[in-house]
Amino acid sequence: MTSRVLLAAVLILYAGSAHSIDWQIEQILDHTGIGSDCDLGIDSAGGLHVSFEYRHGFLGSSAINYAYKSNDMDNWHIDTVDANPGGYTGYDNEIALDNDERPRIVYVWDIDWEYIPYLKHAWFDGGTWQAQQLTGAGEYVQYPTTIGIDAANYSHLMYGDWYGTGPLHHRWESAAGWQEEVVDTGNCSSAHTVIDADDNIHLVYYSATQSAVKYGFNDGSGWSLTTIEIDGAVYATSGMDMVLDGDGYPHVVYRGGNREMRHAWFDDGSWRIEVFHTNALGYPSIAIDQAGAIHSCYSVYTESSNRPLTYSYKPGGGEWITEEVESNVQCWNTALDIDPSGRPHIIYYNYSGGITKHAWGASVTGVGGEPPRGQLVLSSMYPNPSGGRSSVAFELPVAANVELDIYDVRGRKVRAIRHGIMSQGSHVAEVSGLASGVYLVRLRAGGETQTRKLVVLSGARR
Repeated sequence: MTSRVLLAAVLILYAGSAHSIDWQIEQILDHTGIGSDCDLGIDSAGGLHVSFEYRHGFLGSSAINYAYKSNDMDNWHIDTVDANPGGYTGYDNEIALDNDERPRIVYVWDIDWEYIPYLKHAWFDGGTWQAQQLTGAGEYVQYPTTIGIDAANYSHLMYGDWYGTGPLHHRWESAAGWQEEVVDTGNCSSAHTVIDADDNIHLVYYSATQSAVKYGFNDGSGWSLTTIEIDGAVYATSGMDMVLDGDGYPHVVYRGGNREMRHAWFDDGSWRIEVFHTNALGYPSIAIDQAGAIHSCYSVYTESSNRPLTYSYKPGGGEWITEEVESNVQCWNTALDIDPSGRPHIIYYNYSGGITKHAWGASVTGVGGEPPRGQLVLSSMYPNPSGGRSSVAFELPVAANVELDIYDVRGRKVRAIRHGIMSQGSHVAEVSGLASGVYLVRLRAGGETQTRKLVVLSGARR
């Protein structure tokens, strides 16, 4: 799952400790066969980017697919990124949006049906998909693969070695071409990576050699590896996920022993761990919204063949709240992200039906069924795209302390437009002098936040 904490502008403010979500569920693709792994990224305009494995029949055609829709009313547009009629491909995939908000996917490719896995990296160049094989014979890739993108728009890939000692590899692009290093020599799996706004690399993974959930950090001077928890019963094959909070600290979800869904986070110089579900199968995902609320989804174990898709939410300083999204499903693999309106979106695979699906929170109510408040209005910029100058209109329901700022798509502030107390009513601010690119205009006032995308065309100067 690709996380963009700053893009998750929160308009949903929950009243009290109880809430419920009106979940909507739709089919992305009926495989009429077998699939599995899937991932999700959401761009600054709320567009959904999905990667997923496709197989028609057990040993039928195989592919890694990409699906996109711009909003709730749009239809899914599905492309074949890379096809392999003679073997598996597309499993253990992960998607990330680059600095131009174009998708990139890392995944595993088999040379035949004998499970000889190679690492592949695909990217959309604006017109077509391009794919590159990065490992060769003898470099057997361990699940899952993970991708992060740095400020220079280079991809960083992490993966384990399936045979032998199973070291954890880091392979990344640079001006000199692809580079490679070993991060940890133990038998490692279930890696997930995030690159922050300062280009620090954060990594979480499971070391079977040490029976430990581990965290890696690289600020450019080398890797520092620490242990989050030692537990030989961690269900590493179900994967784990990580996201950074607003202060840049990591939060991790994984299935521990006794089917416990665990949340680990770094706080006050040490790792803290809590259990928020006691009968989880696994395949977890995590996201944090701008208010600091934690969202997670995962599959739950039952005595029947069903593996319900389940969602848990923890407001800042509150207790975990859990609800079932879909019960009549064999949920394998989940991916969770928050759109710019603060709504959760989940991509998951129903093994029993061979269907890749999408669930999203269409509306949220608090105690007593009261709708969430959200009266702050940030209008779309005009003109947008801009040739160098745009007007930003916004409306305040009451007088408030206003912060109107511009960020790049990696979440770095590039311009402060308005700060200070402003009166109730309509206001207009001018934006100019930005270099070509995609930006986020973010308005904060009265405890609420709204974000809009601004595109600046070539020719404008910073």
